[in-house]
Amino acid sequence: MGPERRQAVRILFTPSASATRAWSLVPLAWACRADGHEVRFAAEPHVAETVDRCALPAVPVGPAAVARDLLSFAEWWRPDVVVADPWFSPAPTLAGTLGVPMVRHLCGPNDVPAAPDRAAFTVDPFPPSLQVPGLADRVTMRWIPFHGAAELPGWLAEPPKRPRVCVTGQSTLDLVDGLAELDVEVVPVAGLPLDLLLPFCSAVVSRGGASDVLTAAAYGVPQVVLAGRAEAGLLAATGAGVCLDADPEPAEMTAAVTAVLFEDGPRAAARRLRAEILAQPAPRQVVTRLAALAAG
Repeated sequence: MGPERRQAVRILFTPSASATRAWSLVPLAWACRADGHEVRFAAEPHVAETVDRCALPAVPVGPAAVARDLLSFAEWWRPDVVVADPWFSPAPTLAGTLGVPMVRHLCGPNDVPAAPDRAAFTVDPFPPSLQVPGLADRVTMRWIPFHGAAELPGWLAEPPKRPRVCVTGQSTLDLVDGLAELDVEVVPVAGLPLDLLLPFCSAVVSRGGASDVLTAAAYGVPQVVLAGRAEAGLLAATGAGVCLDADPEPAEMTAAVTAVLFEDGPRAAARRLRAEILAQPAPRQVVTRLAALAAG
């Protein structure tokens, strides 16, 4: 026999096997709990551990039999609605079996499925300038930067003597050796959550992952993005960043970082993009939609 039914809505979050993508779901889950609803994450063990560290309850499923373990837990806990990462393929079948609505939560602009699924609506944390057009039933939500829990190091609070340029990933760090001539302080992420580091930086160089691009945009930090992901092209179109090839020449990297650091255009565009993000509805407004959906 399952747990006794309570008045609060029960919301089951199903992230994919990526811890980074799971972080994208955390702010909405926090908002659900703050509004008095019950929240559970069902995720593969390594992702469940990540969610646990975010002060959210997580149930490990799989990895050998994810769909079976997920259904077993869900039939016992009886959620009222499922919020799914589009990369988590068992979610539509689970919602159909339980007879409850499913909501899709985008973690990247290319997350829209090629074929229709059971989603009642889609939560889109991208601001209008970074959205892929043509998505039906889109519910826009403000991006709340979160890249995991950590202690803020004291040196970040000290005023920088030179402009700080944040660099994400070792492969990206290897490409910025030529920046020494710019007299900037290159700061690798090196395990420090990006949302703690970026408010103290003047620019960021990344491979263009959705969470990196959105977090920099939320803080109004101009960006240099490598490789041809959809996020990079959308960002370049706003003027808030420069898009380069995956392996640019040192002179190209130096020119791009110089542009975003010292030219008025990218910095002003980054401020406009930040304002656009801040103008989007807060997660608590999406919680109201979820509760209404669960109530039928």
